[in-house]
Amino acid sequence: MHQMSRSARIPSLDGLRALSISLVIFAHLCGTTDWPFSQGTLSATRNLGALGVRVFFVISGFLICQQLIDESQAQGTVSLRRFWLRRSLRIFPPAFAFIGVMCTLNHTARFLEPGDLTAAVTYTMNYHRQHAWQLGHLWSLSVEEQFYLTWPLVALAGVTHMRFCALVTIILGPFMRLLVSQYYPGVLIPFDAIAAGCFLACVRPRLHASALNSWYTHFPINLSLGLACATISFYAVERPFQRLRRALEVRLIGAPASIRQVALS
Repeated sequence: MHQMSRSARIPSLDGLRALSISLVIFAHLCGTTDWPFSQGTLSATRNLGALGVRVFFVISGFLICQQLIDESQAQGTVSLRRFWLRRSLRIFPPAFAFIGVMCTLNHTARFLEPGDLTAAVTYTMNYHRQHAWQLGHLWSLSVEEQFYLTWPLVALAGVTHMRFCALVTIILGPFMRLLVSQYYPGVLIPFDAIAAGCFLACVRPRLHASALNSWYTHFPINLSLGLACATISFYAVERPFQRLRRALEVRLIGAPASIRQVALS
């Protein structure tokens, strides 16, 4: 089982990556002027784009956590220096090249907002609410980088601790986002999607060794559990609360300002 996890390629991940990227691209195109599907579908396509990003986060969480588990089992520990060096060499060059191009163009167009450059180079764009569209796309990369920085530290404690931390993140994630959205709208913390992939990597051997092995053998079924965890938080937890808040706002339109402030605080 250990050897299989290290060497076996999972072709279905390529298809899931393509699907997630396609959803994100389509969502962005629907916000483009004169795109045929841009009229009346913007809200729905934004949800598709959010789903595509969450699918990508689940895949990333699974792969990175599986790599750390494999290294820990083979070497007895996880080399933080080697892991962070690999991630840096893979991500920093294209990311900083893109940021450099945007800074160069900004000298003539002046489109960057205050704090954009700092948030971009420190990978904290997901916490930077007032940002220019051109650099705002780095929010998802910022989430990934924060995951790369912190999760190997959890991996040092072993699979049991990783499984526990992932499960806690999955459970608390939607409620943390709901709380943050009330006081810091625009802050993006979809860490439960990444945690869903990490949790699948931690429990994968158990699923294969269980009595339901014949049902769990194919990885797409395993991954679907993670996708369910990632999407339920958006469609079953956050969306109903958002609709409730909008309905409350509508009902309180005619109420005095003091009542509206207390009810919506």
